[in-house]
Amino acid sequence: VGNWSKLFEVVGHREWRSIGPVFTATSPQPFLKLPISYDVAWGGVDRLDPEDKLPASYKYNPVGTGWSRTRNQRLVPGLRLPNTQAVDEDIRSPFGDYKPMSFGPMGRGWPGRIEYGGTYDDNWAKNIFPFLPPDFDERYFQMAPPDQQIDNPRGGEEVVLVNLAPEGRV
Repeated sequence: VGNWSKLFEVVGHREWRSIGPVFTATSPQPFLKLPISYDVAWGGVDRLDPEDKLPASYKYNPVGTGWSRTRNQRLVPGLRLPNTQAVDEDIRSPFGDYKPMSFGPMGRGWPGRIEYGGTYDDNWAKNIFPFLPPDFDERYFQMAPPDQQIDNPRGGEEVVLVNLAPEGRV
């Protein structure tokens, strides 16, 4: 769109496997169509340990897949890897810190938004509710992640989609 662009790799379904103490990814499966959303990007919630009362989530994308904090070699194999990844940033470990790659809005509680939401404490509940807290920042309403934000369009900007359709360039 105009001078803005976003580039990342899309790969077929993969899973984590363990070879001794090391985790490795299976080869990507071929695909014809693949929806691109944050649920197929790096991240997720670690629900692998049934003893864990409060599963941890990857704060930059709690709806994603591939991430784990459980270092149990019986539990990680079979966990799906993401279908998207940054160019030249292969995902090599389920415990890594990778950038979730997708198009679309950030969740309300994700970093990049939540810090602008304001303070909801006892003072707010007793004296300000149902109104927004005084430290609320309008930037909270910006749902686009920083790498998808553009200046206001003026009209006439060219929109080009590359490798998002069977014909290659639209």
